[in-house]
Amino acid sequence: TGLANSWTTLEFPTFSGRIELACALSDANIVYAVIVDDNKIADLVKSVNKGVSFASISKPVDADLGIPITDFSRGQGWYDLIMAVDPLDANKVYVGGVDLFQSIDGGTLWKQISKWSNNPNLNTLPCSIVHADQHNFIFRPGLSNEAVVSNDGGVFYTGNLSAAATTAAFSERNLNYNITQFYTAALHPTLKDYMLGGTQDNGTPKFTSPGLGSTVDVYGGDGSMCFIDQKDPNFQIASYIYNDIGLSTNGGTSFSTKLINDNKNGNFINQGDYDSNLKILFTSRSKTAVYRVKNVTTTHDVDSIKIINLGSMTTALRVSPYSTSTSNLYVGTAAGKLFKVLNANATPTITEITGSSFPNGSISSIAFGASENQIMVTFFNYGVVNIWETRDGGTTWANREGNLPNMPVRWVEYHPQFPDQIYIATELGVWSTDNVNVASPVWSSTNGGLANVRTDMLRIRDSDKTIMAATHGRGVFTALMPSSLSQTISFKTFTSKTFGDPAFKIWAQSSSGLPITFTSTNTSVATVADSTITIVGGGTTTLVASQGGNIVYTPATSVNQLLTVNKATQTITFGVLAEKDVNDPAFIISSTATSTLPVTFTSSVTSVATIAGSTITIVGPGTTVIKATQTGNGNFLAAVDVPQNLLVVTRILQLTGNLDFGDVFLGEVDKKTFTINSVGTGGITISNIIYPPGYTGVTKTTGNIIEVTVTFKPVNVIDFLGNITVESDATSGVNTIAVKGKGVKITELSQQQLSDEVEVYPNPVKDIVYIKTKMHVSVIELVDNQGRISKEQVIRLDENTSQIDVSKYAAGKYFLRIPTAAGQIIKQIIKN
Repeated sequence: TGLANSWTTLEFPTFSGRIELACALSDANIVYAVIVDDNKIADLVKSVNKGVSFASISKPVDADLGIPITDFSRGQGWYDLIMAVDPLDANKVYVGGVDLFQSIDGGTLWKQISKWSNNPNLNTLPCSIVHADQHNFIFRPGLSNEAVVSNDGGVFYTGNLSAAATTAAFSERNLNYNITQFYTAALHPTLKDYMLGGTQDNGTPKFTSPGLGSTVDVYGGDGSMCFIDQKDPNFQIASYIYNDIGLSTNGGTSFSTKLINDNKNGNFINQGDYDSNLKILFTSRSKTAVYRVKNVTTTHDVDSIKIINLGSMTTALRVSPYSTSTSNLYVGTAAGKLFKVLNANATPTITEITGSSFPNGSISSIAFGASENQIMVTFFNYGVVNIWETRDGGTTWANREGNLPNMPVRWVEYHPQFPDQIYIATELGVWSTDNVNVASPVWSSTNGGLANVRTDMLRIRDSDKTIMAATHGRGVFTALMPSSLSQTISFKTFTSKTFGDPAFKIWAQSSSGLPITFTSTNTSVATVADSTITIVGGGTTTLVASQGGNIVYTPATSVNQLLTVNKATQTITFGVLAEKDVNDPAFIISSTATSTLPVTFTSSVTSVATIAGSTITIVGPGTTVIKATQTGNGNFLAAVDVPQNLLVVTRILQLTGNLDFGDVFLGEVDKKTFTINSVGTGGITISNIIYPPGYTGVTKTTGNIIEVTVTFKPVNVIDFLGNITVESDATSGVNTIAVKGKGVKITELSQQQLSDEVEVYPNPVKDIVYIKTKMHVSVIELVDNQGRISKEQVIRLDENTSQIDVSKYAAGKYFLRIPTAAGQIIKQIIKN
């Protein structure tokens, strides 16, 4: 009172529960209240003194025989319960539970002013059909006969409350008001606009036209699981709460067959999945089992699959689309456990594949990607990681939540063509990612035309890629999934290359992850095999990275990178040229370039040598520079020229000397010398000296002069005539010298044999002649060429050696007569 200047406690009667609703009239002292006890049964109380004391008043009795006479809210006082007081008359009170009631005497007597159906016990009531479960009652300001009410069926209006008990005063006001709360959804495999959806207290509507048109409710109450056989859509499934499940065998016209009639086991809005291949329905039943309905389309058979370790109620079931000959069922629970039930159609094999990092939450959905090994599991909790994926059948799990806001995820579907593209139903509508196979996927809202409203389920029709979103408060939406996505290419730049460089890899990546194709616009510069570039020549080419797309992605815009291939350097190998003689024949030279390109040659002095190709022709003596050149091409720079000197020489042999030995006694030796001279521009190499019979020789080289000492030792009384031949590399000049001599006998000594037992030296001699013999000689005779005889006294030096002095004799040839015991021995000497 007094604009909250003071407060007064309102005293209620003793009860076990809570005050659900209180209503007061501003200009009266009457206060009405609704009390809900622990059993959620509503009671009414009233105070006539501003709430100082309350007393119970009567409660309305609903005409529906299914609603207890003691509880007009049917145990739903926690959920559907309203109270309103006429703004102009405190004795006119309105309450609502399942239906609406009016009292005009302050709550003593009540009249029913709405009914939720025309069931047999309600069809005689004259009041309006108003949807069940009332939530609000609002008067038009200043008027007591005009109001709107809201309930699980939307908005209803009346302009004649005073007659609502006896006439159909209420009318539905839901035109274009799309607030239906869907739990589940099902899509027809071929008919574009045909859908089913399980809703909160609005049954299972059947859609057959697009837009916000009317639907047919094929299964009443709270709509739960619904399925349309994807192989034979004549068979359809709809359900009420728990396991109240009906079957249509006529394409959704009626659902008169009960598959399961269990209103106790399972979840209130129950979960399940249907195997269109094997015609089996699986639903949640208990903390240890799931229902299995075999032969759905024929004579169905109901039993259970026991999963002892479930530990809690099943919250998600999904049959693998990849097991068509058997039913491989995957089961998620409210305790966050995940089980794989292989061969669920017969004798199951059950394996728990719960991820070690799964959160402490409830699994909301299960989906399959490219194979049964690629599985995504979602949770519908706050404060946990809600998206997990395995690509090895459950051995390892990866967190795929990425940048997703902290909110429940209620359903997940893979794009049927693109197993890395994901759609999820969340507390804020539909979100998606184009690539879930990364460490931190990027999620974004996919709510074009769809409100940011809780979305409970998604369904995809394979035939046309329609996706259906069942929202919990804004009806059903459909969209065509993109048949192809855009993609971009990242193409890494690279440095210029040089001809001759090894093949190298280039790198590019598409945002789609699809492989890149590379091409070269100038294959004379570079060719491409996969991502390997092979350099073919110098110049420029454009390397093009392309991705042609697939059924998922449109072709990417190609990205170009310019490749410059610089010319390579090259070197010439050209060896030293050997010295040549002017008389040498033409010869071939060789040179190579590292480029393997041909080398050309030039001669600086053509009077010495000329070149035709690689053949050099000697013209004359002298020096010329032979230059090797390679000018390069499109791939190679010009090589540095390599010069080599070519020396062309003359080799002339000159022999000088007198080799006329005259007469030489048999058995004696005479010696003469001649010289070998090189008078050309090149040196001479003596390879051999050939002597005629009777002559031998030795050589001595002093500088450029070779001195040859020729020895003549006749063995017969004949003339020894011939030429000494000098073999060499000389190509001009004389290479022979004449030699002659004659062997003669000394007649008076003819009976005496020449002996080698006596050695005379030196020979030729100038002053002293030494005689080496074991015989004792005192006098030696000297005979000159004219036969004159002189005697010389022998001086004995030792046991074997003696000497005589011949210094007084003229130069010439002499014979020494050396007496021995057996006779005389003759030795010839030359006196210088």
